[in-house]
Amino acid sequence: MKTKLATVLCILVTISVCSALSLPSSFKKCNVKQANFNQCLTEAIRDAVRQLDKPMPKYGLPVMDPFAVPYELGIVEFGDAQTGVHQKYTNFVLKGLTNIRDAKASMDFTSDILSLELNYDQIITETNFEAEGKLIFLPISTNSTNTVTLEKPTFKFIFNLEKYQKDGQLYYRIVKTQAAITASDASFYYKNITKNQHLTDVLNKEMTIYGKEIFRQIGLQYQALYSVWFMQPFSNFLEKVPISEIFEDV
Repeated sequence: MKTKLATVLCILVTISVCSALSLPSSFKKCNVKQANFNQCLTEAIRDAVRQLDKPMPKYGLPVMDPFAVPYELGIVEFGDAQTGVHQKYTNFVLKGLTNIRDAKASMDFTSDILSLELNYDQIITETNFEAEGKLIFLPISTNSTNTVTLEKPTFKFIFNLEKYQKDGQLYYRIVKTQAAITASDASFYYKNITKNQHLTDVLNKEMTIYGKEIFRQIGLQYQALYSVWFMQPFSNFLEKVPISEIFEDV
């Protein structure tokens, strides 16, 4: 009986150990004691994101380009009850996320804080949108698509991490995420805002002229969207790969 119990325990221990994944062989591993650690970390993250044009299901990493986010921006209201337009944005698809131009990363092991900056030439976000209401007393009722193009965008993330033990090994989990987005310019294109194509074209032209200012106004809502983009896959990865596999000499 004792022999059988010991055998079962051994099997369970083996399963627990095997449940921890090694770092993907194509991912770069950095030694925390090396002098240029943050440079190594920057290259490791940049190269890893660039590889995600294909999924890594074992690590919970989806295809990142294009990346579909089941996110709802909500109902945005402009104007009053008589001349307002209620808008709802759903089914976001982000394009260009793996095409990182350059990056910068740093890790504070005392506070367990990861800071990350990603720079791109262009990011395109496509969504479905619904609009209902009145634009200067003109009835608006549509269900169509919207495209937002960001030129030279910079994404900044700060991840507060926390260590915890699982199956005898230390892992990280994200306890707080902060995100900020800036862009040199932004353009907006709404398909079929009105039934009058000429008016739709004029409105799109005007929104593009004032694109940077419009994006500044809605930037906080988009920051929430991009936080979801990076945080969830990163969280999946941290849940499956122990700290000792992510870094050397940690």
